[in-house]
Amino acid sequence: MDRNLHESLDDHTLHPTVRAERLHLALALILAVAAFVRCVGLDALPPPLNADEASRGYDAWALLETGADRHGQRWPFFLESYGPGDFSAALSTYLTIPFIALLGLTPVAMRLPDALLSTCTVLLLFVFVRRHLGDRAALGAALILALDPWHIGLTRTAHESGFAPVFLLMGLLGLDRAGLLGDSEATSEPRAGSNPMIAAAIGGLALAMHTWVYPATRLFTPLFAIAIAVIYRRELRRRMQSPAERGVLLSALTALLIGAIPLIATALRQPEQLAARANITLLSSEDGRLQWARNVTANYWQNVSPRDWYWQCDDMTGVLLPGIGRHLIVTAPAFLLGLIVLLGRVRRDRWAQLLIAWLLLFPLPAAICRDWNPHPMRTVAGMALYPVVCAVGLEAFVAWVNRRRRRVSERIDGSAPLPRAMVAVGATALLVNAAVIGERYVRIITTDGAISYQTALINAMRFAARQSPGDQFILVTNRCVQPYIYALLEEPIAPSRLAALDRVTVPGRLRFDEVLRLGRYYFAPKEPANAMEAMQRFREIWSAVPADSVGLLIARCEEGGVGELLATFKVGQGGQFQDCYGVWRATRSALSD
Repeated sequence: MDRNLHESLDDHTLHPTVRAERLHLALALILAVAAFVRCVGLDALPPPLNADEASRGYDAWALLETGADRHGQRWPFFLESYGPGDFSAALSTYLTIPFIALLGLTPVAMRLPDALLSTCTVLLLFVFVRRHLGDRAALGAALILALDPWHIGLTRTAHESGFAPVFLLMGLLGLDRAGLLGDSEATSEPRAGSNPMIAAAIGGLALAMHTWVYPATRLFTPLFAIAIAVIYRRELRRRMQSPAERGVLLSALTALLIGAIPLIATALRQPEQLAARANITLLSSEDGRLQWARNVTANYWQNVSPRDWYWQCDDMTGVLLPGIGRHLIVTAPAFLLGLIVLLGRVRRDRWAQLLIAWLLLFPLPAAICRDWNPHPMRTVAGMALYPVVCAVGLEAFVAWVNRRRRRVSERIDGSAPLPRAMVAVGATALLVNAAVIGERYVRIITTDGAISYQTALINAMRFAARQSPGDQFILVTNRCVQPYIYALLEEPIAPSRLAALDRVTVPGRLRFDEVLRLGRYYFAPKEPANAMEAMQRFREIWSAVPADSVGLLIARCEEGGVGELLATFKVGQGGQFQDCYGVWRATRSALSD
């Protein structure tokens, strides 16, 4: 018998206390790795800040300072970001407020809540998988999620979709510990040491938070809840017959309803806020039901295609990441094997039915939308599922290996650990794959990503705010995305001062507003749907600038380039807004001379 096999048998016969210590050490190492790759360098990677992140961060500051968002709404359930077509749940913003209070208005403060909660997601996944598949599979699932490119990339930002996995796993784990997600009558009992009423309440409340936090999850969660009710209908019926067990169900439902108050209240008072994103993103059926079905099918496939999962995906801003999939390619065999195992068990195993239902439902929110597919945020409900399926595959592989090892020794059983050499090879392959993908991600996101994250614009706005406190205007001529939010952050303009500033806004595409002026900042139109109206309005406000005013111009260095250059120049009534780009070209020529 070889040395590795002897070592494995020794591990298998360890005292339970020693085994527990090793388990806790392995889990601690995985969590340390997860925290490191999510929390280190948040101020630079990805480049800070995307306009959505900046919007959440400023609203968190406004709520902290004034009790109202930047539009003057006091403690809203939904925040108006950039117009009547862009309302987002306020939950992630409220979670950011303590970090803004402690760390100030910085990218780290805005991104750290997501990064920390995503590390907690790894722990929750371990606990959830451990209950059903044991320690070994739980460690494997936790390690896969800890190094998952999709999870890392999204949760290093302040985008609200990154908060979804922690609420979903918390909800499932709460229901599981309350005994509501058992494979059988034996395993459907509450976990020892847990209070089923409290666990059920946590589960219901967390599922409500998952529903609230992001538009896509508001479709997925109700459908998933229906699937759970159908799959476990016998257990639910049995529990309803017992007063004590009926209390567990009522606890979950009560917490779910309490957590859903923001959604219920908004649906009754301001339903347009709930439907804002759906109104501009859902596929239209104007071309007929058959074409609609074809489009949904094509979109669905794009969101589960091996190409997107393992070879080329994009980040939250749409930056294309060639050579980087949502998941590490070395995990593909484990996922495929796990899927095969689940399909083989689906007729008799309710937990397998739950995972298959989860797998089928999570792409739907992206599939029914007409733009941007595959979508890394609208499919976020499937993020925590992938390592669970991989864990099922790993357990099946271990069982197969141990069956073959029984030929060598009768002491081997299905629960014996793998030989250390095999474990080392697998872990090394995972880490090497993660390192290669990590290096590639850093290289791409700091170059191509600088365009989508508007790095040059932000640097220019920061320079303008610091270097020209006495200038009467700062003119931004770039065709950029919502530049006014960076003026709020980089000046910075305190929320208490915001309402008193002169502000000019015009409607833009897809019911997103375009700000043309905010205090001393002027923003040339970005070719909205009503370009002529926007241009006319801008001419009016620009012509009102006093003749002897001195200010800064922010514009592209080269046509189609991403650099910014600042120039100070005088402008008068005679040089109104005839052609700010012409003014820029003349200024650039003078500078080059």
